[in-house]
Amino acid sequence: MAFNTSGEHRSADMWVDGVISPAGTALADELDPGYTSGTYKPQEGGSRLRVDVPPYGVRVLVKRKS
Repeated sequence: MAFNTSGEHRSADMWVDGVISPAGTALADELDPGYTSGTYKPQEGGSRLRVDVPPYGVRVLVKRKS
């Protein structure tokens, strides 16, 4: 989950568990199915996820069903 308590759009890159969500994992927002994102592998290792959250919004990201 990601929360935005600001009145402005926010974006962030976050570390995620690379075992549960390895690089290339597709995620969708349960509250806004049109929003999707995916994990990637930075040079440092592990997995990261880019999240964009609208003003005063929330994202509930789950793995996409195949």
